[in-house]
Amino acid sequence: MEHSTAGQSYYREFRLPLVYTGTQKIPRPEDNYFGILCAERGIVSLEDASGRRFIQAPVAILVKPSHSIQSIAVPEGKAHSLIFRPQAVNTTVPTSVPSPKADDMRDYFFFNPFAAIPDSGYTAKPLPPGMFATISDLCAKLDDNLNRAQREFWPCLSRSYFLEILILLERNWYVEPDSTESLQAESGASFRRIIDFLHTNYGDSHTLESLASRFATNRTTLNKRFNESCGMSAMAYLNSVRVDIASSLLRNTELKIADIASRTGFGDESYFSRTFKKKTGTSPVAYRKSFPNPYS
Repeated sequence: MEHSTAGQSYYREFRLPLVYTGTQKIPRPEDNYFGILCAERGIVSLEDASGRRFIQAPVAILVKPSHSIQSIAVPEGKAHSLIFRPQAVNTTVPTSVPSPKADDMRDYFFFNPFAAIPDSGYTAKPLPPGMFATISDLCAKLDDNLNRAQREFWPCLSRSYFLEILILLERNWYVEPDSTESLQAESGASFRRIIDFLHTNYGDSHTLESLASRFATNRTTLNKRFNESCGMSAMAYLNSVRVDIASSLLRNTELKIADIASRTGFGDESYFSRTFKKKTGTSPVAYRKSFPNPYS
């Protein structure tokens, strides 16, 4: 079975190997597609050759081709489903997800969770509520561009929202739950919560003062915790997250640089260019030109 989205009014000849549905759906093992099912609430009922298991939402279930799932459902729950091939990100990506050890993983790090899926062909990971809210918002935008009012630049917009979902899932996949650690004993604000917040709210405007206030601490304590854990200040970490996402959008889409700057939380294109060059050693324009056209 083919899973792709075609242009309606714009780029009618173009087919993006990505579909979205607001129900529980995964590709068949023989379809040779990958899948993401994000359940917001309820219990996911999943059956494979070893029997039936139940998974508490919110959770992300990643599926690769030739998986062993026989049935999946989210009764009385809510789910978002994506079915895709890696070329939905960039036409130069190989059909099979690159190995985490491959030389080009710098470009496709967001496929790490899929490359690490066990022999069963699927895996599940709990999602923090804040992260699910961001993924849900991105899915709504993806649904609008794929299935509803396709805009002139729907391939780029759809791809960009899909990329952000993949990046969020990758960042969440390798972070262990942190229920005990706190910045201050009286605050109860775990460092994991702060990291989750920055990973899901990078597009908003933040200052060191606003972050410290939000998590009931002070600027000095906040920066000390980031320096101890990440080797950089809180704002430097936030800008690092923003530049990583902007880099992916520059490589894999043709969105305007001003739009990328706005999407990733930089106040203006000039500030974005300065910050990007400071971190990467090159300007956004030169960086984009160093990669092949993502639609070639």
